Amino acid sequence: MDELLLEPQAESQPGSEELGQKAMQTTKIPADIEDGAEITKRRITNDYSSYKALSTEPGKENIRLLHVLPQKNVDDDDEELVCVLSDPIAKTGRIVYIALSYCWGDMARQRSISLVHHSFDQPDDSIVQEPEDGVQAVAVNVTTKKTFNVTDSLYQALKSLRKSKAQIEESFPLFDYQPLWVDALCINQSDIEERNSQVGIMRSIYSQAMLVFIWMGEDEDVVRGLHIIVGLVRVMSERYGDEFDILNPTDEQLGTFLSSGGYNFGDENLGPGGCLQVLGRFFNNPYFRRIWVLQEASCNPQLTFIHITNAQVPLSYILVAERCYKLWETLYFTGKPTLPVAWGSMLRKQLLHIRDFQQKNGEKRSHNKKTCSLLGRLYNLFEHTYTDFEATDPRDKLYALLDFALETQNGMGSRQDLAPDYNKTVTEVFSNFTLWCIRYSGNLDVLGLLASGPRRVLPEDFARLGAHDPPTQSYLDVRSHPSWAVWPTGGGIWTQGSLAKEPNFGLATQREVRLFQLATHPMIRLPEDLTHRIISLGGLQIGKVKSVFQMPLKCMQTTVENSFLSKKWGTEALEKDMETDRAMPVMILTHPYNRGLFRGGIPLLWSMISKSESPPIIIDDEEGGTLSSQEWLGRQGGRYNGKDELMFRDFLETLLLSPVYRGENSLDHQDDTVPDGPWSDKDMATSIAMCWGENDPRFMFPPPRIAGILKGELFERPVPQPKLFPLQCRGVGKCFFITEDERMGMCSPDVRSGDIIIALFGSRLPFVVRPVRQETKFEGDDWSFKGSEELKDHLYRFMGECYLHEQMTSSFFRDQGMESRQMEVFNLC
Repeated sequence: MDELLLEPQAESQPGSEELGQKAMQTTKIPADIEDGAEITKRRITNDYSSYKALSTEPGKENIRLLHVLPQKNVDDDDEELVCVLSDPIAKTGRIVYIALSYCWGDMARQRSISLVHHSFDQPDDSIVQEPEDGVQAVAVNVTTKKTFNVTDSLYQALKSLRKSKAQIEESFPLFDYQPLWVDALCINQSDIEERNSQVGIMRSIYSQAMLVFIWMGEDEDVVRGLHIIVGLVRVMSERYGDEFDILNPTDEQLGTFLSSGGYNFGDENLGPGGCLQVLGRFFNNPYFRRIWVLQEASCNPQLTFIHITNAQVPLSYILVAERCYKLWETLYFTGKPTLPVAWGSMLRKQLLHIRDFQQKNGEKRSHNKKTCSLLGRLYNLFEHTYTDFEATDPRDKLYALLDFALETQNGMGSRQDLAPDYNKTVTEVFSNFTLWCIRYSGNLDVLGLLASGPRRVLPEDFARLGAHDPPTQSYLDVRSHPSWAVWPTGGGIWTQGSLAKEPNFGLATQREVRLFQLATHPMIRLPEDLTHRIISLGGLQIGKVKSVFQMPLKCMQTTVENSFLSKKWGTEALEKDMETDRAMPVMILTHPYNRGLFRGGIPLLWSMISKSESPPIIIDDEEGGTLSSQEWLGRQGGRYNGKDELMFRDFLETLLLSPVYRGENSLDHQDDTVPDGPWSDKDMATSIAMCWGENDPRFMFPPPRIAGILKGELFERPVPQPKLFPLQCRGVGKCFFITEDERMGMCSPDVRSGDIIIALFGSRLPFVVRPVRQETKFEGDDWSFKGSEELKDHLYRFMGECYLHEQMTSSFFRDQGMESRQMEVFNLC
């Protein structure tokens, strides 16, 4: 493809300001592209004509503040809720206010309040007066009040704050009815420029608040959860005194709570299990999975409290309960929800950092942003939050992280590149972000994020689905969003996330990323509206998919009574443990086109690829037809040539996505000993045997000698619960495939026969791409190319990363002599 070689981008150091600006210049997205715009709309309609303009000049921004007027009748909870909104005030450290952190909630559930606009900074028109009787009163002209709609969640929060006024003043004497900052009311939501500006200073707003109150509602799960949390801290403090560090309790201290008998919390007497069940329901509150509130709670964590009408619970208490709950999960896997990892790790580290700083400097509080901020790489922050957290507007999945990112601090040049801009479409924001990650990191790890995203729907899929059967939200229409660009929603099939975290994988990382500029190619002229759709990367083709088992592995928790697990276990302790908890995770196989579950697990999959008597396999290729599994893999004269035990070892390694085992028992070794493999780790061997025996208790399917080893591990050794095979098998949610040269692998369910496997320079992993020419319907009539129609032969859809057994390290290139091969250019669209 010499005539199609592209011009490389100008060399520059990743992370430079110039390079970041170039990244943004190459991915301008036409405004008329529809990319799920419906989910980005604010659906609360209000009259913002009385809002006076805020300053949006960088460094001179100001804010509005809100007062909730007291009730006239304290016994009437349904009394009209009247709030007073200030004119813009200069944002300085002298302002005293409470910042409210909450979830907007269901946009369809709206309530009405009365809103009055007022100038607080004028001395002759003060909002607070002190009558002679000493009772505080509020004097403000309410004749100008207007009806304003808010979500039910905010309405209930404001009512609670109004009702708890006296209690808050008693707990926090400095707060003599001080104002609030609430995003839905203090920001003109109809003014995109103002929203962009206020989002850009959000961290500063919460950092400079005197207090931050978290509102999670006041349903039974919240109130009981806080009751247990306060009781837990009290019990630990009474038991260990000064040895109990609320920010860093030891596992031994928490373990004593979990191993003790019952506890009296008010009217309840609960054992550790009952307490943890209450905490599980508390942690399942939707608040903990909203991306903006993670920033809001971490800006000022030492002065952040969970608010309910009668109490305010310090955020640090929540982290003690989170540690206790996580320890419980480690000891006794229950599968119940817990806090996303970012909550425990980020907030605990933040609080420890602040405490160390205060002890060192003898200060009670510091507003130094660089001292009290936890900064990280933007890509890493996004990777750890985008599947665990939700946002009403998908663009906020990125915008909420900018203040945490090292690259967006002063002098790095990226703040302007990635600054919040709600005029940009979701596709434009995340296409730019994907390309930005490649340029600033110098690697292709960001492409691994597509492993956890929604499945791609290609033009040919729409022809099959039909106009009356549109894809669900867990699918992504590549006609409007490039297949290589991150899409910031969950619901992906690759439930275990990217494989790029595996330190032993480094397929092409020793070769620098080769990113080419197709728009400046001397021979090819792309239509302007297509330039944003294509990214050109250098690499090599290393395989081709022959067949795919469209049967993703899934992990389920079931009750295993009357199964082989009722047999005698290896130790008395294990026997007792298995009697008390009969629910165990098991592996099953499901077909992507069937809604029902197909039981069988990994033994069924193994029988299909290794036994001639297994059901026939339908091969989706040009010739069609069926092949029996014995002819398909392990056939005489093939790569394994009937070596069942070696094939079984590779099969299990592939399911585990494990590093390659090398040594004398390689495929070419003629020794008759049992090959090395996952069962060389005794804990892993037990876990594999346990999972295998659930569906094949007599171990009829694996090779005889290995079957004996697995049975021995199962019934002669204890089973450590944290080592259960389903929890370690990162192949969950992926599909099994075999290449034309009989190598095994795991891929996304989108992959099919004929797709090719490539190693892109700068990537740790191989990727699967699909030649666009293979599609039954090629993108539409508007795709035309001037200068070279052959470009269509080098256009590919990005189908995601994959695991290819024994080809995941850089040594593969050296061993196969592939480093000397001429680089190919893959144009991904």
